[in-house]
Amino acid sequence: MTVIGLCLGGGQLILGTAATVLAVLTLWALKWIDVMIPREHRARLVICCMAQWNVIEEIPRLVAPMKYQARFREQRRSRDFENADYVFELSWRRPERASPPVELLEIIDRRFPVKSFELTTDNGR
Repeated sequence: MTVIGLCLGGGQLILGTAATVLAVLTLWALKWIDVMIPREHRARLVICCMAQWNVIEEIPRLVAPMKYQARFREQRRSRDFENADYVFELSWRRPERASPPVELLEIIDRRFPVKSFELTTDNGR
């Protein structure tokens, strides 16, 4: 910015304009590249099923082949004590422009009813 200001202020209009065009093109290209870089994404998944502890092992095993990680966070029993809500934190790496993980939800929903799926920030909130 300083060089552009000095060029334009010093009467070097062609050089200042060329520097401005070069800066704009560089920033545009870097923004496009930045969107394509894979980033860490997180979500909170709640499934509701019969109270059984094998769910804690089965969900991570179910999502692992698709390059997702699942960590068990908590279990909440319902009033009838037959069913429970299992809360998992999911994480994966994808570019910012990638579509939502619909295929993941379809696979989990075939085995366990998905109660909620919520994208979260880096600190899990």
